[in-house]
Amino acid sequence: MINVKVDAIFSKYQIKPSKMISLPPMLYDDSKIQEFEIINNCQFPFNFEIYDYFDEETRQQIKEDFALK
Repeated sequence: MINVKVDAIFSKYQIKPSKMISLPPMLYDDSKIQEFEIINNCQFPFNFEIYDYFDEETRQQIKEDFALK
C-alpha cells in the first residue's frame, strides 16, 4: 500500500493509473519497479512526499513535523 497525502488549497490532482497500485510480496533481495504519475490539475503548485510510514524513525519525524505546523 502506498499512502499519498496532499496539502493544497483548491487542490485537484490525479493519480495514474487510477486503479489500485499493486506491489505484491517479493522474495528477499528481489526488486520491482512500479511507476505511477501524480498530475496537478490545479492552477496552484503543490508539494508532495513519498515515505516509508512503517519505518518508526520516519513516522516519528512526520508526527513532529505536523506538531510544529
